[in-house]
Amino acid sequence: EKIPHPWSFQLDQLSVAKGAVTWRDASTSPAAQMKLVNVQLELTQLAWPFVEPTTFKLEGDIGADGRTSGRLSGEGSATPKRVDAKLHVGKFDLATVNPYLSQ
Repeated sequence: EKIPHPWSFQLDQLSVAKGAVTWRDASTSPAAQMKLVNVQLELTQLAWPFVEPTTFKLEGDIGADGRTSGRLSGEGSATPKRVDAKLHVGKFDLATVNPYLSQ
């Protein structure tokens, strides 16, 4: 028998302005560190449990070592098992990912 979800929600739209995400990967040497700052994120059709894919638009500045090293933008849709997206990275400084490239 399928167990019903104990709670659910549905949002037509969720927006994040001036957000930030920090990435730290200690499995590399030196540890990889990046930030996504000035994040603008819009999610539509967000629900739990998922009824249909959530669509998103994303923009932000990629940063490392206190400087901006690129720009990320994209849009797409997502479910718990799949993400379909078109992403664009512009003016990206590859030195940002040196910990991955040097392995």
